Amino acid sequence: MPHAPPVGYHRPLRRDRAAAHPNRSVSQVNVRPAASNDIPPLLALVRRYWECEGIAGFTALRIELVLQRLLAEPLLGAIWVAESDARLVGYLIAVLILSLEHHGFMGEIDEFFVVPEARASGIGTQLLAAAETATRRPRLCPAATAAGVANSAARAFYQRRGYTARAGYELLDKPLGVTTCQP
Repeated sequence: MPHAPPVGYHRPLRRDRAAAHPNRSVSQVNVRPAASNDIPPLLALVRRYWECEGIAGFTALRIELVLQRLLAEPLLGAIWVAESDARLVGYLIAVLILSLEHHGFMGEIDEFFVVPEARASGIGTQLLAAAETATRRPRLCPAATAAGVANSAARAFYQRRGYTARAGYELLDKPLGVTTCQP
């Protein structure tokens, strides 16, 4: 049995893979767990993601506090970043949820974003693999995610990697009148 690389580590993406997409300018990518010094550029990516998805309410300070807490408390989840040419080009945030139905903790992809100019180069696949590898550890159950019904590209990406809609279920949300939660 081959030796497995450490959780969160993936071989750098080589130019030949990115060459299949000549419009992509990604040369080499390192996917790794995020560190506290990643928060400033990570905030910029989160802002871009929220703008792309039409998510209202981005407040840099509030988001920074949540990111700091997530990095400080691994029992809450994890953040992986993709770095190319000394800049962050993507991130994936997975949170842990205690589920009776699944008999323990499960990982849920909370946010997942790759900058448009680096898409279709394998970065998203590497980020997703890092999260899936981490959720395969003992006592963690299946991974789950949500994608907007109008975001056909994201839905197709997940489906190509084995994610399916859960038969008979849909995600329901209800605002509870709280405008901000405690980080």
